[in-house]
Amino acid sequence: MGAASSIGIDIDPQAVISARQNIALNDMDSSKMLVYLVGSEADSSCPGAETNMGPEERTLLNLELKSAKGKFDIIIANILLNPLSELAKDIVSYGKPGANIGLSGILSEQVPPLNRCYEYLILYYGFMQVQQIKEIYSQYLDDISASEMEGWACLHGIRKENLTL
Repeated sequence: MGAASSIGIDIDPQAVISARQNIALNDMDSSKMLVYLVGSEADSSCPGAETNMGPEERTLLNLELKSAKGKFDIIIANILLNPLSELAKDIVSYGKPGANIGLSGILSEQVPPLNRCYEYLILYYGFMQVQQIKEIYSQYLDDISASEMEGWACLHGIRKENLTL
């Protein structure tokens, strides 16, 4: 995407391992794509997810992340429906006014199973899930668009210019 540098964060040690492997596989400069393990999972004993950070360093990282709010041009959140809904304000808060915000992670599995045998109802309920996320994010984003591919939905919007978070 042409960024000079980027930061990735996750609470899942396996996701951090995978991200670091993908950085290496794509011959990216790891000093320009930093990936951190944060949150309650940071103390888990997942092999290969060591962050070489003690509690003081993790506290400092969390303070640095909080001070980074409002500084990014692009925010991508690839998490499931419930966290996308619950963390909307926090996700958007890291973007500058006018930042591009990309949201994905709405699975077809999250469509209510009651009427799965009727394909048109699956499409309808999937549409409703996307509409729910659009409604939540409409208070923070302009120009929201949605796309769907192979059971996954993705939304894109621009952080409102005069938004106070």
